[in-house]
Amino acid sequence: ANYIKSVDIIHKQGSTSTFKKASFVEIDVNDKNDVEALNGIADDWGDKSYIMLLVKDVIDNTPKKAFLNSHIYAVTKQGKSFEKLNKDDILGAVVFTEGKKANEIDALQVQPDNLGTLSGDGYKRVGTSIITTLQEMYPKKPMKVTSSHDAIGFYEKCGFKSTGVNLKYVWNA
Repeated sequence: ANYIKSVDIIHKQGSTSTFKKASFVEIDVNDKNDVEALNGIADDWGDKSYIMLLVKDVIDNTPKKAFLNSHIYAVTKQGKSFEKLNKDDILGAVVFTEGKKANEIDALQVQPDNLGTLSGDGYKRVGTSIITTLQEMYPKKPMKVTSSHDAIGFYEKCGFKSTGVNLKYVWNA
């Protein structure tokens, strides 16, 4: 994986919440270790999940023109040495496509054990750190997403606005 930047997340354990540093990385779909880590999270997170289906499409079709502008980014607890990405340290991932007029979040998923950690132990702000980093990396173009019903509030908190079309949201640069 290619290290991009450090991001802030929150680790919640019992009644204590602590800011932690995590790494925002780009997955190299031509690197067997990265592909192995992605396949590992597909097994752990449920390989029928939408993001894992897209990840497999990107990996299987990378040489094809339709996927040349697609990226897979991840937030990982791994702090150094990204030659061998550890699947157990990946906290969230996103499939992202650079478009001519707008960029698009094709799928974003946080490791399932960390969803809804407001009441339990785990990591928080993983999805937010992914969105914030994408907004910093691609500030000149709008970013689109088609949301599921349960993620609408999340995208709105991240600055996305409804386009008026069912479940379609956009963040304007």
